[in-house]
Amino acid sequence: MFHQLKLNFLLVLSMSYCLESYAASDICTVCDCEWSQTYIYCSSRGLTSVPQPIPPNVEYLDLSHNDLTEIKPEIFQNMSKLTNLNLGDNNITEINVETFRHLSSLTKLYLYGNDIKRIETETFRNLSSLTYLELFENQITELEVGSFQDLPSLKTLHLFENQISELEVGSFQNLPSLETLKLHENNIMKIKAGTFRHLSSLTTLNLYDNDITELEAGSFQDLPSLKYLNLHGSKIEKIKSGTFQNLSSLRTLELNENNITELEAGSFQNLPNLTILNLYENKIKSIKARTFLNLSSLKYIELYNNHITDLDVGSFQNLPGLKTLELHNNNITKIQAGTFLNLSSLTIINLYENQITELEAGSFQDLPNLETLKLYQNNITNIKAGTFRNLSSLATLELFNNNITEIEVGSFRNLPSLKTLQLQQNHVKKIKAGTFRNLSSLATLELFNNDITELEVGSFQNLPSLKTLTLYQNNITNIKAGTFRNLSSLATLELYQNDIKELEVGSFQNLPSLKTLQLQQNNITNIKAGTFRNLSSLTTLELFNNDITELEVGSFQNLPSLKTLMLYENDITNIDAGTFRNLSSLTTL
Repeated sequence: MFHQLKLNFLLVLSMSYCLESYAASDICTVCDCEWSQTYIYCSSRGLTSVPQPIPPNVEYLDLSHNDLTEIKPEIFQNMSKLTNLNLGDNNITEINVETFRHLSSLTKLYLYGNDIKRIETETFRNLSSLTYLELFENQITELEVGSFQDLPSLKTLHLFENQISELEVGSFQNLPSLETLKLHENNIMKIKAGTFRHLSSLTTLNLYDNDITELEAGSFQDLPSLKYLNLHGSKIEKIKSGTFQNLSSLRTLELNENNITELEAGSFQNLPNLTILNLYENKIKSIKARTFLNLSSLKYIELYNNHITDLDVGSFQNLPGLKTLELHNNNITKIQAGTFLNLSSLTIINLYENQITELEAGSFQDLPNLETLKLYQNNITNIKAGTFRNLSSLATLELFNNNITEIEVGSFRNLPSLKTLQLQQNHVKKIKAGTFRNLSSLATLELFNNDITELEVGSFQNLPSLKTLTLYQNNITNIKAGTFRNLSSLATLELYQNDIKELEVGSFQNLPSLKTLQLQQNNITNIKAGTFRNLSSLTTLELFNNDITELEVGSFQNLPSLKTLMLYENDITNIDAGTFRNLSSLTTL
């Protein structure tokens, strides 16, 4: 009897083992099983149903990129150890409220890329350990109040690229740990006051590329931890005073690419940590005084590509931390004295591609740290003395492509740090002696494509650091002796495409660092002996396409470093013996 019982027990045990082995091998013939079947990979297998049974000790289950249309409630029962479940990129249309009820250890749930239209209340009930939930790229049209209740550990919720048109107050209630909420690329039209109330841990909120036209006062109340708010690419027309009130941790606010026409005074009040404010590509017409009042941490304001015509004096007052101000591509016509007063930290102002005709003396006063000022492609006609006075840190000044006809002596006075000055593509007719006096740091001066006919002796005096001087495409007729005297650092001098007929002996004296001299495409008829005397560093001399008929012996004397000499397309008929004597470094003629 005992022997028979023992035999029966062994038979049952053997059958049980065989069944378990079959079950295990069944799912593992379809999927990849690792780590004693705790990690199961069933991605991209063309599955229309979930293979059964699933070992109860599974911790990671990937069922993504299949053809699943439904998940039966009983499939995930008895999986108390499952922490990561991926159901992304299937054809699931509905989630039963019982489907995830028993997954008490689940921390990450991926449901992206399905056809889910609705999230019912209690769908995610009892998922107390869930920290990460992805529902993007579905067909969700609305969120019910309590859709995500009982998720005390949830930190990240992705709902972007759905069809959500409305957010009910209470849609995100009872999510004390939520840090990131992404709702971009939906059809949301309005943000109601209290929509995000009590999300005390939220740091990132993405709402860009929606159809939002209005933000109610209080839309973002009770978000003490919010650092990043992105609302770009919607249809917002107006920012009301108090819209962003008391977002004490907010650092970046993106409102670019909307239809904003007006910013009320106080629109951005009580944002003590705001660092970046993006308002570009809107329809803003003016910036009123006190618009950005008391944003003590603000470093970057981007207002380019708007319709701004006026900047009130005081538009940017009390912004002690502001470093970059972008105002290009607007319709600004005038910069008044005091517009940028007391912006002590400002390093960059971009005002290019506007309609500015006038710069008042004092337009840029009290900007001790300004390094870059871009004013190109405007309608500025003249530069007055004192316009840029006392910009002690200014290194780059771009004024090209304006309508400047006159530069007053003293226009660039007291700019000890200026390294690059761009005045090309204007209508300057004359460079007066002393125009650029005492710009001790200036390395690059661009004056090409103007209407300059005359360079006075002393036009470029006291420029000890100047390395590049571009004067091509002007109407200069002659170069006087001493014009470039004592430019000890000058390495490149471009004078091509002018109307130069004569080069006086001494035109290029005292230029010990000059390496490249371009005089091609002029009307020079004769090179006199000694014209280029003592240019000891000159390596390239371009004289092609002129009217030169004669080269005097000694025309190229004392040029020990000259490697390239270009004389083609001239009218030279005779070359005397000794014309190129002692050009010991010449390799190309």
